[in-house]
Amino acid sequence: MSDWKTIYGPQWKAGAAREKYVYELIKKEFPELEIRLGHGAGRTDKIPYDPDHKRGAPDLFCYLNGEFLFQVEVTGTDQKITDYIRIRPDKLEYALDARKNGKITWFYIIYSHQDYVLETDFVEKYKDRIKERILYGRPESYIEIPCHKIHPGNTYFILRLRELRRRKLFRE
Repeated sequence: MSDWKTIYGPQWKAGAAREKYVYELIKKEFPELEIRLGHGAGRTDKIPYDPDHKRGAPDLFCYLNGEFLFQVEVTGTDQKITDYIRIRPDKLEYALDARKNGKITWFYIIYSHQDYVLETDFVEKYKDRIKERILYGRPESYIEIPCHKIHPGNTYFILRLRELRRRKLFRE
């Protein structure tokens, strides 16, 4: 098993900062939500092996009054990316499995110049566009989604969360 935190080094710290950013964004707008961190989310230290951890599991799990509301996969890079958003196939697979159980997953992507928000249904449309790239000397597979097809910024995310909260609170 690979030690990703050693391979990716400083990028892991940047990933933890992105997770914290999205956590705080949600908490600021919706202080009533309980947000639980996924395995290793928000951490830069080495974490012990967890046999129950599923590959592709998201970073944030959000609850309202003890009831699961949605989950968020946080990813990104400090580079300026203007061509394609890249999502690991295992992340989509996890979101698709969760959807079978009525769970909502959002992908929150943070690049140096822009945030993007994707819903599972949207990412699924591109599931066959898998490309391989070499990162840190290792092959990585990604689903590529053209940037111009995506909702930019966190405004869309907040609006969708408000709508979801309203439906849950008022049982519409």
